[in-house]
Amino acid sequence: MESAHSETVRSNCTIALGDLAVRFPNLLEPWTENMYARLKDPCISVRKNAVLVLSHLILNDMMKVEVTHYFFFSVCAVI
Repeated sequence: MESAHSETVRSNCTIALGDLAVRFPNLLEPWTENMYARLKDPCISVRKNAVLVLSHLILNDMMKVEVTHYFFFSVCAVI
């Protein structure tokens, strides 16, 4: 996801990983850091999709939040 130049590709990959995480949560556990990395993306639409996907996964108890990830959510809320 980091190497894609198009913001549409990065947004769609974030959404696709969220859908896969609902179906296969144990397989995508090692990729959670990459999903949280989209919160630091330079494009606003990618960050917005990442917040929506991650908040959906967190609220449905599909993903756990670590202390370091609270900071990234708060930064996205301010921007």
